[in-house]
Amino acid sequence: MNFASSLRLILLAMIWGSSFLFQRVAVPELGPNWVATGRLVLGALVLVIVMLAMRKPLHLRKNAGAYIWIGFINSALPFWLFAYASITLPAGVTAVMNSMVPLFSVLLLWVMGERPSFGKFAGVTLGIVGVAMIVGFGGLPMTLATALGVLAGMGAAALYAFSAMEIRKRFTNVDPLAVATGSLLGATLALLPVLFIGPMPSTVEVTPWLMLLPLGVFCTGIAYFLYFKLLHDVGSTRATTVTLLVPVFALIWGVLFLHEHPTLLSLVGMGLVIVSMMLILEKIKLPQFFGTAAKEI
Repeated sequence: MNFASSLRLILLAMIWGSSFLFQRVAVPELGPNWVATGRLVLGALVLVIVMLAMRKPLHLRKNAGAYIWIGFINSALPFWLFAYASITLPAGVTAVMNSMVPLFSVLLLWVMGERPSFGKFAGVTLGIVGVAMIVGFGGLPMTLATALGVLAGMGAAALYAFSAMEIRKRFTNVDPLAVATGSLLGATLALLPVLFIGPMPSTVEVTPWLMLLPLGVFCTGIAYFLYFKLLHDVGSTRATTVTLLVPVFALIWGVLFLHEHPTLLSLVGMGLVIVSMMLILEKIKLPQFFGTAAKEI
């Protein structure tokens, strides 16, 4: 991964790290249907404006079906699942669920016959341990609502991993900005019907509605362009490692804006995440002994 791609990955992690905080404020008041659909509409609008300003073609006739399919599995359903999880789970815990994307990506590639190196698998596992330490995953009360929230978050992460492979396969020679825009339009069409399911939001408070602006403009529109560019340039396995950094930035934003104080355990977790990123990106490698032992097992 070159310097420019590394910068995009870090910037994307910074943006997505804030999304879980915005959702945690908005979802209890507006519900998952309105939050997920609202951010899709705003995100698609931002990218459509950019496409028009740059006079870039969307190739809608050629790719309409693929845009809807990718939009559904990469945006519509995962956004709704994470919004649903935000009803019961703290923002940091939903970030942990999101960080499982590289693990699912490695597992899916394994199922498809591409055996991961021991270093990559160890890196993903180490990253999961690190983010769990950051947010104190063990403190969750074990209730049915919590369990459903965790399952929703894990389902969204699995969809992200699968859709990353689908995007790489279907849109190899398509402009990443066009793919991001088309898929968000497709996702919006797929999710709009849920607005007619359930009651309208009854809150009169302005804050939850205002949370939709950064969620849609920055955490969806701008973030998706960065993400699709990464997928195009470095592939699904490396691009999805951004989710390991997201909880780290969620912690940093909590310190800066919510005046939270990280524990020693959280700082150790941040260190583990950094090491895991280096293992997955193969910037460092485990000693030969471990790789040989893993093959023998």
